[in-house]
Amino acid sequence: MQRLNNNSGQGLLEFAIVIPLLFMVIFGALVIGQIFHAKVVLNNAAREGARYLSLHPTDNIGGFIGTKAAVILEATNSGVVITPSDVTVPGCNIDLLSGFCEAGFPVLVIVGINFNLAWDWLFPSTILIKGEAQMMIP
Repeated sequence: MQRLNNNSGQGLLEFAIVIPLLFMVIFGALVIGQIFHAKVVLNNAAREGARYLSLHPTDNIGGFIGTKAAVILEATNSGVVITPSDVTVPGCNIDLLSGFCEAGFPVLVIVGINFNLAWDWLFPSTILIKGEAQMMIP
């Protein structure tokens, strides 16, 4: 009598089980990398905005237009889109005599965006990512 081999579909079944898990791990690593990249870009942009404001303490008179422009310019060509409404400047101690940001005090710039994740085509989702920087006005 000849014995039949019943293992003929086992390899295909194991492959069908393992490949979705492998795909999820690889895709998850890509999404984490995308989030990390956006966080680094936002931190750098906030740092550039704080540097601009510390060197131009009169920028508060115009609603921090130059600071917001410096933030947006720093993020240009990075793949992360920042608008002026994403930039807030909550920390600026106003000098009572001049009306400008006072020397010797820190300024704070916060950049926050709602970031669309890479799997937006499958599960539409966004997360809030923030970057902030603080510098002293000389």
